[in-house]
Amino acid sequence: MMKGVLQKADTLNQNGRIYPKSILEREIMNYQKLIKENRAIGECDHPDSSVVELKNVSHIVREARMEGDDVYGVIEILDTPSGKILQSLVESGVTLGISSRGVGSTSREGDHDVVQDDFQLICWDFVSEPSTPGA
Repeated sequence: MMKGVLQKADTLNQNGRIYPKSILEREIMNYQKLIKENRAIGECDHPDSSVVELKNVSHIVREARMEGDDVYGVIEILDTPSGKILQSLVESGVTLGISSRGVGSTSREGDHDVVQDDFQLICWDFVSEPSTPGA
C-alpha cells in the first residue's frame, strides 16, 4: 500500500496546466463509484490511450479525497506483471511519481492552460516524472 498526494488543485504543473479546484472536487466525487466497485485501476506509465488496458494494470486506488487543495490517495500495488515492476522499483528505493490521466479541453490563459469543465478523470498512473509537484 502507498499513500500520498495524487494531484493539486489551482497549481501549475510541469505540463503547463492548472486544474481548478471545483473540477477536481467534482471528479473525485465521481471517482468514488469506481473505488467502491473495485474498478479504480491504473497503469505503470502513461499510455497514449484513454482506455485503461487490463493487461497493463499495476495498481488500484483504494481511497481518493480532497484535503484543502490537495488530492490524497491510498493505492494498492497489485500482484500483476506491471504491479511486480512497481513493487521491485519501490523495494529498490526508486522514487516514483503519479500522474492523472483524463480527457477534456483546456483554455490558454497567459503562459499556462486551464483545464475546462468538460474534463473527465480516467485514472492515475505511476510515472517516472510526475507533472504535479510532489505527487
